[in-house]
Amino acid sequence: MEYNEIPVNSPTNKRKSLVVALLAALILVVGIGGTVFYYNKPEQKASRIQEKFFSTTPQNVDFFTTAKNMANFLEDSSSFISPETEAGIKVLLGNSLSETDRRRGTELLKEVARNPKYSNAVRVRALTYIADHYGLDFTDQNFAKEVIFIGDSFEDLLSESGGDVGLAMRKLNEWSNTLIPNLTATYRIALWYAEEVYKNKSSSLEEKTVLLKQMDAYLAEGDKIFEKVKDTHAPVRIAMAYALKARAVYLSGGDTSKVDNLFQLAMKEYRRQPFTVFQLIYLTNDSMYYAAFLARQAGQAQGPNVPNLLQPVYTYLATPQVPEKRNVRFVSFLTVARDSKTVDYPAPDFNRTDIENIGKAYPEFGQLVDKLDLREYVKGHPAEVYTRQN
Repeated sequence: MEYNEIPVNSPTNKRKSLVVALLAALILVVGIGGTVFYYNKPEQKASRIQEKFFSTTPQNVDFFTTAKNMANFLEDSSSFISPETEAGIKVLLGNSLSETDRRRGTELLKEVARNPKYSNAVRVRALTYIADHYGLDFTDQNFAKEVIFIGDSFEDLLSESGGDVGLAMRKLNEWSNTLIPNLTATYRIALWYAEEVYKNKSSSLEEKTVLLKQMDAYLAEGDKIFEKVKDTHAPVRIAMAYALKARAVYLSGGDTSKVDNLFQLAMKEYRRQPFTVFQLIYLTNDSMYYAAFLARQAGQAQGPNVPNLLQPVYTYLATPQVPEKRNVRFVSFLTVARDSKTVDYPAPDFNRTDIENIGKAYPEFGQLVDKLDLREYVKGHPAEVYTRQN
């Protein structure tokens, strides 16, 4: 044996092996501990909450549990997360509560929207969701005046509009655009001007020209934004943009073939995979606007397309749903249109006449809508509380 060679089983080698093993164990423990710590950091939890929220599918949607988990997270972690992260979770909580506690959800969204300490991006998202919910939910027809346009930064929008809720919503979208020019708000403003053109057909040529010029300007601005975001925005936002533009072009007297093409593009985007619950929510509503448009064009052989378009909607409505799976907002949209006494409620391009036209093109669907009872449909759903107040 050479002088410097140490036997394998010598005490020195055993001590070295023990030290190496202890170091390896320590590194493993530290590594696992670090991973667990990182995974459970409030900021990381918030990131996972947001990722899970936006990937929710129609099969696993549970806004009841989602809202509860978000509320618990904010209560436990608000002092450990950045103001921006807190605002982001509040906005998602406000959005999820729109299905279960609309008043509380709207107040959360307003709280974020009016707070200058938050980034403009998250404030725009809050305003966008408020406008989204306004266009989706008709369970409480006084909601806008009694909840949305109350309090700092919001009540002025309504007073400046002379109590006109539609105009106040246009101003809300304009506010959103002052924070960051954005796709949804811009096309919604264009749609407002198109609705004015449609509702005031007896206006002078000069007045109509002014409205059309404003609408065209916002459509052009929206088109510019669209080109910048079409590859980065979620499918639901691209689809909504197509549908909003389709409605604006139609109501302003534009080319019906262009309207049809825009609606088809919207339907394609809404069905893009992976299919989220948010795509389903807005697909359902915009399918009705598209169906109303097609039914109005029935003289041009468009009527037969209505059943093909609405068959999934018919199947959903005809299938009994547990309370937490019921699309109460959509049923409110159908019933207020069916029972409306005016030609512009809930929208100039979707009212009682459109329900009747759709019923002629798709009799089974029309019969189903005739039987809908919102007060019965909300039984067992949180919306039952504020629906029965009307």
